[in-house]
Amino acid sequence: MASVRIPQAATNLKTLQSAVAATGIGVSLETIGHSGAVFDVIISDTATVTFEQTTDGMTYRELQVANSADGTVSTTATASGTYVASVSGCENVRGRVSAYTGGTVTVKARAVPNAPSIALADVEASISGVGEINLDAADDEVAVYGSDDGGTTRIIVKTDAGGAVQIGDNSASLTVDNPTLSVVGGGAEATAQRVTLSDESLAGLEAVTVQNASGASAVNVQDGGNSLTVDNAALSVVGGGTEATAQRVTIASDSTGVISVDDNSSSLTVDGTVAATQSGSWTAAVAGDVAHDASDSGNPVKVGGKAVAHGATPTEVAANDRTQWYFNRAGVPFVIGGHPNVVSISATYTSAQTDTALVTVGASSKIVVTAVMVTCSAANTVNTSFRMGFGTANTPATASIVARHPGIPAGAGFTRGDGSGILGVGADNEDLRLTCSVPTGGAIDVVVSYYLVGS
Repeated sequence: MASVRIPQAATNLKTLQSAVAATGIGVSLETIGHSGAVFDVIISDTATVTFEQTTDGMTYRELQVANSADGTVSTTATASGTYVASVSGCENVRGRVSAYTGGTVTVKARAVPNAPSIALADVEASISGVGEINLDAADDEVAVYGSDDGGTTRIIVKTDAGGAVQIGDNSASLTVDNPTLSVVGGGAEATAQRVTLSDESLAGLEAVTVQNASGASAVNVQDGGNSLTVDNAALSVVGGGTEATAQRVTIASDSTGVISVDDNSSSLTVDGTVAATQSGSWTAAVAGDVAHDASDSGNPVKVGGKAVAHGATPTEVAANDRTQWYFNRAGVPFVIGGHPNVVSISATYTSAQTDTALVTVGASSKIVVTAVMVTCSAANTVNTSFRMGFGTANTPATASIVARHPGIPAGAGFTRGDGSGILGVGADNEDLRLTCSVPTGGAIDVVVSYYLVGS
C-alpha cells in the first residue's frame, strides 16, 4: 500500500541538560520524521558541549552543527549560542557535556521539518492497483514517502503538458542513476551552468569526449589545480600577446622537439651537462674569481706562454704594454731572478767600522739584499773580521745577519748570492749596517746588491 505523509510540525523545546555542573550524557531528543534540529546552548563559564546523533538508538557519533550567529561549522560548542543541524535519517540527537571546568551548562533542543506543511485541500490523490499516485497540486511542494521495502516501491510523477518536472536541487547536489546522461546547455558561457565530474565517476572510463558544433564557441576547460595532462603524441600550441603575460608551457624531459628559450634576464641555470657546437668565431672574456690583493681562495688556474727557440731575441714592447710569457720548446719558462730595479753599492774602508749604515731606509720601507762581496787588499798585514746585517742602530751579532767572516786574510775575500735570489729582508726602518776590525796596512772593500720594497 502506498501513502502520502505530510511532514510533522516542529516538536516542543526539550531540555537535554539542565544547569549541570559536570560532564554527562544528558537526555536525547527523538528526530524520526524530521530533517533538522535546533540546539539552544547556555554555558555560564567554561565547558564543552559535543553534539551527537544515532541512527540505531545505541551507537552515537558526532553531529556537525552550524552556529547561527556566524555560520561556522563544528561538532562542539564552547560558548553560548544557537546551533542548527541536519538530522535526516537520525533517530535521536543529544548534547553531551564532554568537558567541564566551571559554571553551569544548559542545553535545550527541538526537531523541525525541512519542507513546509500543505493543506489536504491542495492535494488530490488516487490509489490504483499498482500503487500509482497522481498529484495535481499546482505550486506547493509535497513530500511523498514509499514503504521501507529496500527500494521495491516505485513512485511515478506525471509531467505537465510541456513535459517538465520540477526537481529541488537537494542543497546544490543531485545524484542521477543513469549510465547514459545527455546534457544540452545553452546561453552565454559566462552564465552557463557548470558540470563537474567526480574522480570516482570517471573510474574505468576509456575517454570523455566534449563535442562542440562547428563554428560554435570554445569549450571552457578548468585547469585542475594548475595542472592539465594531454595525451597527444603531437601537440601544436600557437600563442599570442606579449611574452610577459603569456602562459608558460613545461616540456617533458624526454621531449625531442626544438624549443626557443628566453634568457631569463640574461641568466640561465642548467642542471646537467650541456654540449655546445661552435659556429664561427667566439669571443670570450675570462677573468679570475679572486681580485688582485684579495685573500686567496678557490682552485689554481693553469697558465701558458709562447715558445721561443734558444738564441732567439723576443721583440721588445713599450713600457706598460702587455707582453708574452716566454717558454722554451720543452715548456720550461725563461725566468730571471731579482727585481726590475736592483741597486748595487760599494764602499771602501781603511779603518775600523762600528754599526756603520751602508744603506738606509725610512719607516715604511724594507731592504732586500740579493748579493754581497767582501774583499781585503793584499797590503793588509792582519786578518780583518767582518759582519753585516739589519738594524735600526746596531749591527746584529746573530739574528738578521746577511754576511759574516771571523778574519779575512790579506788579498782574499768571500761572496754570498749571485743577485737572482734573496739573502735577507730587513724589517721596516732597519738599515743595512756593518762592523769590521782595522784593516791594518790596507783596506776592506764591500759591494752589495739590493732593492727596496714597501711595508
